[in-house]
Amino acid sequence: MKDYKDITNICHKYNVPILGQLAPFYFNDGLNQKVEANDISIEGIRNFQSQVLLTAKKFLFAGFDGIQLNMGNNYYLARFINHYFNQRKDNYGGNTFNRCRIALELINAINKNYDLHISCKINLEDVRKGGMTPKEAIEIAKLFEKYGADSIQLTGQAISVAQTKENPNEYLKDINKLIESVDIPVIVGGNIRDSDTINKLLNENNIEFISISKPFIAENNFLDKWKENGHSVSICKNCNNCYSKKESRCFQYGKIE
Repeated sequence: MKDYKDITNICHKYNVPILGQLAPFYFNDGLNQKVEANDISIEGIRNFQSQVLLTAKKFLFAGFDGIQLNMGNNYYLARFINHYFNQRKDNYGGNTFNRCRIALELINAINKNYDLHISCKINLEDVRKGGMTPKEAIEIAKLFEKYGADSIQLTGQAISVAQTKENPNEYLKDINKLIESVDIPVIVGGNIRDSDTINKLLNENNIEFISISKPFIAENNFLDKWKENGHSVSICKNCNNCYSKKESRCFQYGKIE
């Protein structure tokens, strides 16, 4: 808690809002250390939700301005809301609304009990047969907004493809379609590591915010170089070692001064 408080104090000193991200990959329901959507009981779902609400309260105490529920990539809630993984026959499975119910109840409860910005990170597409599609992602984003989400962040393999030079516009039509479907800010991330691409995405589309992660681990002065030179390209090679090993250091270049 003290470390988090130190970080939030630094951000607030410069009038920068900061959100804490909650990204559980597995959940231990007391019977199974890695219980998946098809096997967790209603009691287990309530246990999971209560732990998320407790975390939101801790984020508030630590000084965070909001919470991001990571329901993208292959995290626990991403699998729960995805028909590819979730074949439940009760109110937490089946159609899109039911598969999102666990998240909608969380968004509603956080919104009613805590003064926190709620950001929801979701996949635009996961390239699985029977998995997430842009059409369903739009439906999910609209549901999250209806239940109290304050922003949506898009991620997933499709976003990464969208920013490649070989396919610069392949998925932008779906991104813009989602943005036009909601009245809350939409954040786009995924292998974005140069100032020219960032400017192009922001100026030629309806994207409001860009999310960058790994480039700052490889090169923490990425934005300083942009400010100094008028443009910047991160040295990050997207090897994903920092992510897979869960370490905030670059395995390609080591510490960059």
